[in-house]
Amino acid sequence: MEGAFRAQAEAIAEAEGRSRVNTNTVVEAWIKVTPEALRGEIPRQMERMGLDPYEFQHLWES
Repeated sequence: MEGAFRAQAEAIAEAEGRSRVNTNTVVEAWIKVTPEALRGEIPRQMERMGLDPYEFQHLWES
């Protein structure tokens, strides 16, 4: 799963014309590679890491 996650993050960054992966890209990749049934747990995990899940709410809606 880590390999798929890393590849997804790098693909997102490349598609956006960036040479580096940032926090937003990592979160977007995290959501995309997480199975739909498990995505409900992501906001709690984000809060534990000091991230505000509401900042990334648009990723769940897209």
